[in-house]
Amino acid sequence: MEKIKSTGLESALQKQNINVKDDMILLEVGNRFMQEKKWDEALILYGYYTKTFPNIIVARNDMGDVYRIKSNKTEAGKCYKQALILRPSNPRAKKIWKNWGSEQN
Repeated sequence: MEKIKSTGLESALQKQNINVKDDMILLEVGNRFMQEKKWDEALILYGYYTKTFPNIIVARNDMGDVYRIKSNKTEAGKCYKQALILRPSNPRAKKIWKNWGSEQN
């Protein structure tokens, strides 16, 4: 997929017969971008994903992972924090958040 701004993402995905109203399909596309190391595309997708489905925790975790890979700890922290607000028992975000202090030192 060509690099697309988030404003045109929905129509670009629909042109590729990707159902943007199905959160599981968006998760699959996001995972594919991550596997292919297409970090910018993944961030655009997860930005759309988290706006369209604000309560899907895995999308926030994945977006945080991408930000960490891109060395943007500020944005990564926001993603994990929001994931923990949505589900305080979230093991993935809890583990990362717990280690956050040692990473900041």
